[in-house]
Amino acid sequence: MIAETRALILNGATAFGLGCFIVSSSATAQISNLEVASALNPVVHSVVNGGYWSQGDREGFLRAIVIAGGTEHVSHTLFLQWVSTESTTGKQVIAATISIDEISANSSEGKLIVLKRDENADFGTFRATIIVTGTRSQSENKYLLTSDDHIRSYKLVAAQ
Repeated sequence: MIAETRALILNGATAFGLGCFIVSSSATAQISNLEVASALNPVVHSVVNGGYWSQGDREGFLRAIVIAGGTEHVSHTLFLQWVSTESTTGKQVIAATISIDEISANSSEGKLIVLKRDENADFGTFRATIIVTGTRSQSENKYLLTSDDHIRSYKLVAAQ
């Protein structure tokens, strides 16, 4: 049953299992929140939820996910994910997951990514500040990541 709560995030040839953070009421009887938290892959560094999307008869919320990797120098990868609720079962399912390649693309330097959700974003809009710090240079860049009602669509701009 824990396997039902996992989504697969693909980044190149590497796959990580990500346990869902939200368990629907129908799934709660089968899987405890402790089991869900315990099944969460340790490479998941942070998650920020927000916004609303709909497409046809599907709708849900968005979340940005930071995955930690590397051995000598830790480096983070950023994903944006669209989560929906199945209308017949009430289960949370992953509708889409994409890598934010403008930030996540491989470079000679590792990256540490910090997510800060904008609590004042308009209803339905996911908006988060992304702070990227180089692990060697300690250079810091800030971005604003937004996504609205369209699945697999986002905007990333440099922030001041």
